[in-house]
Amino acid sequence: MVPHGRGSIIVWRCLTEFGPGQLVLIEGRLTGRKYTEVLAESYFETLHNYNIPWDSADLVFQQDYNPKHTFKVTTNWIDCHNIKCLPWVSWSSGISIIENAWEELDRRIQKQVPLPQNKKELWEAAQEEWANILLDYIDSLYDSLPACIN
Repeated sequence: MVPHGRGSIIVWRCLTEFGPGQLVLIEGRLTGRKYTEVLAESYFETLHNYNIPWDSADLVFQQDYNPKHTFKVTTNWIDCHNIKCLPWVSWSSGISIIENAWEELDRRIQKQVPLPQNKKELWEAAQEEWANILLDYIDSLYDSLPACIN
């Protein structure tokens, strides 16, 4: 969710070591089935855009314990597609690269002049800033992982 003084939007996002992945605006209520539809389209499209083989042994997917991520329909879809998931460690948000990148996105949106005034402008700002997240910043997040794990 991207909160803002005049409303908020719900988005799905992903990040790779090669750059930011898809940013998807979620319309309406996000159910487990809708979540798997987003994954089916956007997860694989992101891999394709960066020429990442979906069956690469090095590929690991991370998500938190949001109920939609643990619904049977979701876990079945992930298992069916042989997606290797990194277990979520609830006590350490430091290893969640996406959460750190999300905070950076929020900071960037808050610096925009003028600030987004409605959900449409907020979505446009989120897309613009997400596309401009620098690879150096993403690299620094990945480089910080060993220190977070140890």
